[in-house]
Amino acid sequence: MGKTQKNSFFKKNADFLVLALVSVIFCLFTVFGVLQRYEMRLYDLLLGVTPEPKESSEILLVEIDDDSIEEIGTWPWTRDILGNALLRMKELGAYSAVFDIEYLEPSAKAAAPNAEDRVLSSISAGEKQIAQALDQMGSEISAGTRSVPQSQMHQFLMNTVLREQIDPVFYSLSREVLDTLSRNNDEIFATNVQFFGNAWLTMNLRNIYSNPEGIEYASERFLWNIVSDPHNRIEQGNEASFREEIENLKEETVSAQRSLVPALSNIIDHAAGAGFTNVYVDSDGTRRRIELLNQYNGKYAGQLAFSPLLDYLSVEHIERKKHSLVLSGVHLPQSNEATTITIPLDEKGRMLINWQHGEYADSFRHESVMFLYLLDLLESESISCVSYLADLLPLDSSEEAQKLLEDSEAALIAYDEVQEMLSSLLASCYGFEADGSERNGRGIQESDYNAYFALRDSFYSAMDLVLENLNEVPFLFESEILAEYYADARDAFLSDWSVFREYLTDMKTVYKDSVCFIGYTAAASTDFGVTPFSRSYANLGTHANVFNTILQRDFITPVSEWWGIVATILLCLASIIVCRRIRSAGKKNLFSLVYVLVPLVVPVLLMLCFKIFMPFLVPVLIGTVTYIVLLVLRFVDVINQSAFLKNTFGAYVAPEVVSQIIKNPEVAQLGGSDKNITALFSDVKSFSKFSETVNDPVRLVQILNEYLGALSDAIMDNRGTIDKYVGDEIVSFFGAPLENPNHAFDALCAGIRMKQAEAEYNKKHFEVDHDIPFALESRVGVNSGLMVVGNMGTEKKLNYTIMGNNVNLASRLEGVNKVYGTWIMCSENTWKEADSGKNEGVLLSRRLDKVRVININTPVQIYSVLGKKSELPAQAIEAAHIFNEGSDLYLQGDFEKALKLFRDAARCYAQDPSSEVFARRCEQFIKEGKPQNWDGVYTMVSK
Repeated sequence: MGKTQKNSFFKKNADFLVLALVSVIFCLFTVFGVLQRYEMRLYDLLLGVTPEPKESSEILLVEIDDDSIEEIGTWPWTRDILGNALLRMKELGAYSAVFDIEYLEPSAKAAAPNAEDRVLSSISAGEKQIAQALDQMGSEISAGTRSVPQSQMHQFLMNTVLREQIDPVFYSLSREVLDTLSRNNDEIFATNVQFFGNAWLTMNLRNIYSNPEGIEYASERFLWNIVSDPHNRIEQGNEASFREEIENLKEETVSAQRSLVPALSNIIDHAAGAGFTNVYVDSDGTRRRIELLNQYNGKYAGQLAFSPLLDYLSVEHIERKKHSLVLSGVHLPQSNEATTITIPLDEKGRMLINWQHGEYADSFRHESVMFLYLLDLLESESISCVSYLADLLPLDSSEEAQKLLEDSEAALIAYDEVQEMLSSLLASCYGFEADGSERNGRGIQESDYNAYFALRDSFYSAMDLVLENLNEVPFLFESEILAEYYADARDAFLSDWSVFREYLTDMKTVYKDSVCFIGYTAAASTDFGVTPFSRSYANLGTHANVFNTILQRDFITPVSEWWGIVATILLCLASIIVCRRIRSAGKKNLFSLVYVLVPLVVPVLLMLCFKIFMPFLVPVLIGTVTYIVLLVLRFVDVINQSAFLKNTFGAYVAPEVVSQIIKNPEVAQLGGSDKNITALFSDVKSFSKFSETVNDPVRLVQILNEYLGALSDAIMDNRGTIDKYVGDEIVSFFGAPLENPNHAFDALCAGIRMKQAEAEYNKKHFEVDHDIPFALESRVGVNSGLMVVGNMGTEKKLNYTIMGNNVNLASRLEGVNKVYGTWIMCSENTWKEADSGKNEGVLLSRRLDKVRVININTPVQIYSVLGKKSELPAQAIEAAHIFNEGSDLYLQGDFEKALKLFRDAARCYAQDPSSEVFARRCEQFIKEGKPQNWDGVYTMVSK
């Protein structure tokens, strides 16, 4: 294949080659993830304008926030604090508690938060017991009921008093002190976790801590075995996500090993379930997607929000399909019928989180752990006040004081009963075996909870009664000091208990049936991440958003970017094929916007209307870059085509016509078409004699170029197109390549201006400069009608020309001028078109014969065009009218009358020899008689 052929191939197929090259480049970018970060940012933008998912009313974020830290103390707290919070949440009616806190190491034993008060209270109680024992013993000896000989008194005091009365008190006091100052808070927290019932703790999928016993227990108890994954897609997705995590985080430590690390065995064995906390982070550090299941030894660990959700919805079966996770036998809240939830997944098996829009503080309901702590604190302080009053009131013998004393003691008894039952219930919380059965007993039954909370209600009623009576008894005691003590205790109780009851009522509304996510969100926390809507979002909210996305069934469905890429390439291919049929470059460019706009608009609409996300950066870039490159190539082609058109048409059409052709080049495409236009032929009279006289070829060419140039300018100035020069002849036409409804009029005007330009040329060169042997004069023939016009030839050699019988007629009419001594001859078609509409009456002509020219059998009425009336002398106009009257008589065969008029026309304007031509013809017909079958047609015998 030669170089020319290769260039021709590339030129013809440049659009396809550009598309192929651009597609290959961006497909490679996709394979290597070059544009992945930018694609993710576009996803974030789209997600921001997508309708926000509805917030599930069940979700409550229970936060260890700055207020909690300020009230309770520096984090981490002793574990009994959150254990006590669980007891209170159970009372408030919370449905479940999901801890986003990893309990991986045992905590040190520590004193109880109220250790000092408890020790002092125990000492006070011991003192009372010892005093009561000694007082009773003294009373018995004094009364004579107990007789002790003096010699045995020492032994009596040692054996009876010390061992039987005092030793038990000190033993109990020592146990209380030890328990208070060195508590096992892990055990307390664990029993409280079991007491709560539906508490969920954490597992970690990375080898961050060694806990073989816990791993075995968690694998047996907390991993799901209701999952069907025959193609092992979950494991494959886990491995892929793990590899990406290693690459993104550049981890090189032991934690970069896959494992399953649960919370401490002695804590997690009291929980209802567990889920893994690991959250997938995209390469740009943003959390957009989540793994819901992770395969471990043939079973499946659930994500921290997903596991409790499966329990919450009582899911019966999970099936992993190619692009989704199908939950079957789902029991939605407020629904009696089981349903199915299909969770769309990305190619690695991860769910796109449909985040709440905005910052963490604006997402879901929030409640501080501080308020749970304050409830306990207010209750404890209220009990302390009542206990103080119970000690103080016996000092006043009034009826009001005694009534208050009875109520206070009843409240304290009720409180003791509550604490006793709570201790009993907690003592039955031994945890669960790996099969889920409770250890060492029946555990806590629903009836136990009912009884316990009934006792609490009785206690609250007793405390409310104390509050009511204290409100009615503002003052007691005559002693000023005692009265002040009473007032202080009364005021403190009224304040604390009123606030407690208000908090309790409000918080029951907040916690009732709530799924509570508990975690550390204080400003000092490092547990914050980046989301599509926030640069600092507490990760506790991540689990809430996962839970909400599935519960609301408001999913983002990911579609592989390759679908968009392939669709865009096919769209570009189809558009290019269509564009090849469009001749206008402007229309091509406009239509080509399809493969820029469609790859952008379609994915946006899919996301906004259906929440289907198809990555569109690469498809848009393929379409846009292809469009830009083809636009540049078309621009270059237009420049080249413009240069070609200028070269092709510039020499024989007016500059403004060339400009119009460049704007609309399809009018000058290769090939011809039938158009109603006007042809103009001009030829120099006696040019052979002129050339013989000059006898200098160079000088002859100079003369001819200047002369024909002047005539050509007249043609082009009247929107004519020069077809060719044949020696001294000019072939031109009007009405092409640009449409021109006045082509006939413009052609006759061009003929008139040619004769005027000719006159100026002859005046300069013949009359003044005398550099030509005689004046140059051209005859003009004009005809209008259907002609074939277009670029004829090949792409290498083109000629924009005209063909057809009407073209030949124009050429013959030019020669007919010789017969009549005229200079501009046109056919009846041309005259009627020119002398019509707004141009009617502008031009002046003489109607001559109907002639039958050589090689054209049909007679043609011909006209001699004299010029524009406004530019002609009056005699010429009058002579033309006289001549036309004579012409009518001539055609009727009245030669005598016609002769008179022709003579009159000749006398009126002798410069037009056609009058004499017709006068002589009339004389001949008068002399020889009218020809037989007279029809007025004159047959030419030569060109």
